[in-house]
Amino acid sequence: MKRFLFMASVVFAAAVNGVSPQPPFEGKSIKELLPMLDSTNAVTRTGAAEAIAWYLERDRFTPNFLEASLTQQTASKASLLLKTDKDKIVRLASIDVLFALNTWTNTTSLLVSGIVDNDCLVRVRTVSTLHRVCQARNQGVGTNVVNALMGCLNEKTETGVLCEAVTTAGDLGSEAQPAIPLLEQLVNHPNTKVRECVAEALQKLGSQSVKK
Repeated sequence: MKRFLFMASVVFAAAVNGVSPQPPFEGKSIKELLPMLDSTNAVTRTGAAEAIAWYLERDRFTPNFLEASLTQQTASKASLLLKTDKDKIVRLASIDVLFALNTWTNTTSLLVSGIVDNDCLVRVRTVSTLHRVCQARNQGVGTNVVNALMGCLNEKTETGVLCEAVTTAGDLGSEAQPAIPLLEQLVNHPNTKVRECVAEALQKLGSQSVKK
């Protein structure tokens, strides 16, 4: 579990911090990288997905960088990975692709499949990404998305994932008001970091139960 969470953090950090692709993904076009998403090797699928996400982010202000047919192919493959890939890290990487692809097409409906994933981290990461996508489009995430996040707000959730879920709840603002009772149940969580995240989220949501 710890190894998985470390790898998941590495994938997420690479996307957020803009770490450029490494060989054999470096310098390849989106068209060249797409077939790698079909590889039987999970490491290759992950690397290709993260490279695609990186190139999309890098060139999102470049006119006509991605033609319509290629946009459709990329969206289709990333969506399929999120829905069906057995490797959790690959599914997380596909979320990055769909987020970056949102510059060219609305990927909200494609991301939604991630909120029913059997892994809590994938669900939380999907909710966080949907929030950013919807914010950019001045839309709310919707009740189903909030409910998916709430399903991870309990003491059984691994602490690192729980912190991310709690932070995401706070970021959602008014839409996450139904999560306040669950967050209040975590104020005395044995992990210090979780307690700090909970206090911050409750403050953002305007809860009166935040301890001074």
